[in-house]
Amino acid sequence: MKFSLAFMLILLIFFGAYSQTTEQEKKQSPPTIVYRHAKSRHKQLKAEVFNKVISPLLCECKTPIEEIIVDFCPEILGMKEGERGCQNEDKGELTISVTVNRWDGASSVVWIERNKEGGINKYEYMRIFEDDDRGCIPNKDCASGDKQKR
Repeated sequence: MKFSLAFMLILLIFFGAYSQTTEQEKKQSPPTIVYRHAKSRHKQLKAEVFNKVISPLLCECKTPIEEIIVDFCPEILGMKEGERGCQNEDKGELTISVTVNRWDGASSVVWIERNKEGGINKYEYMRIFEDDDRGCIPNKDCASGDKQKR
């Protein structure tokens, strides 16, 4: 009887410590970044998405993020069936989607259009969690570092 109680206590301690380690690892591990429908012509845009959306998001938000999916030709639900964000890319029109999946199971999607200069607006990443008050917990260390650079 004493042996089984001691064994159960050891298991409880072991698995409790294991689950805490796993939660800690989730918070510290970088998210997986997936690029869908990326073509060789998107190389510069891919770098711009990383620099203006993904990197600032990861820097300024302490919220644990599991995965970020960037789709360069997402399906758009709208007036026309089968419409895609890249169908008028040859005319300079491109809509991409950025999906952020958090460790807590919540997701956010933002649709990003290229601006008139063909780039992405500097603060586009801020729209990712604009309707979700739990989504982005500002990282004051990052924000103060950004202000110092200006």
